[in-house]
Amino acid sequence: MQIINPSVNLLAYTKLINDDTPSSPSKLIELAMRNCYKSEDKITENSYKKIIPSVVSLGHTSTIEHVNFTFRIITSRDVLQELVRHRIASYSVESTRYCNYTSDKKGMQFIKPAFVSNEDLDRAIELYKYSKSDLEKLLNSDKISNDIKCIFRWLEDIKTAETSYNYMIKNGWKPQQARAILPGCLKTEIVMTMNCRSLLNFIKLRTSNSAHPDIVVVAKEIEKIVTEICPEIFENSKFHRF
Repeated sequence: MQIINPSVNLLAYTKLINDDTPSSPSKLIELAMRNCYKSEDKITENSYKKIIPSVVSLGHTSTIEHVNFTFRIITSRDVLQELVRHRIASYSVESTRYCNYTSDKKGMQFIKPAFVSNEDLDRAIELYKYSKSDLEKLLNSDKISNDIKCIFRWLEDIKTAETSYNYMIKNGWKPQQARAILPGCLKTEIVMTMNCRSLLNFIKLRTSNSAHPDIVVVAKEIEKIVTEICPEIFENSKFHRF
């Protein structure tokens, strides 16, 4: 059993043919925008920096759908459920039906919740050094915080899930049957492709104060990546119209 942090890696994004410069996706978007006004003659080396924020601020965001970003996202099954609610996107998801997570195959990994600090996780793990009787007394005392107690209980539950899964596979169940025991914090890998307009919407919703902390981690990392590539679109993305 491993406990890991979520992560996001950029795999690809749309560019102009024969243009591998960092500004290539922005120049493609400018070309689409100027096609609407037939003002291609006004294109200069840096003209995209002005027209893109101007057009996006007016809500004419269909013009930015021409550029897609593809990411490999490592997160939990719980976050996956929220992620795929964003419909204008393509998803290829690690299958719990076909992937075997027994110890002698892929093994089992779980995503550390965003609201669990590394320090508190270490404190909870340290509780395993106590004997069963001493641990029970400690868990029923005020010597450790309720948060540490809850994290320890979470650790116990995912250990039990792993043990039960291995038992089921060993005794003839297929992965598609044994997955019934797997918790929502199980690690999953997703290849996601989303266009810029959908990403604006995704970032606005999933970095807000009302979003779940676990998907906020993913959304903020995506925002950081796309803002670096297309700042004309994604800077101040929460204030754009759709």
